[in-house]
Amino acid sequence: MKNGHKGGKQLYKCKKCSRQFVGGFRLDSMKIERDYVDGKQTLKQLSLKYGVCVKTIWNTLASMRHKRVVSKHKDGVVEMDAPY
Repeated sequence: MKNGHKGGKQLYKCKKCSRQFVGGFRLDSMKIERDYVDGKQTLKQLSLKYGVCVKTIWNTLASMRHKRVVSKHKDGVVEMDAPY
């Protein structure tokens, strides 16, 4: 529900937890994942790029972990090397 204005932006308040937040801004989680995986950017770099805190980036990536589907019908060889 609406809960006033601050800095020219509409504030909202959650009816369940009473937490207040600014509406109208939604992160593109697929773009964040692409920047993180393909662009090899750190959480800090992503937080600066999208103007949110590191925890928000972390939570966005964490919410997508269960959605990643790998096709079981492809053949291939995976080579891994991990220095110790």
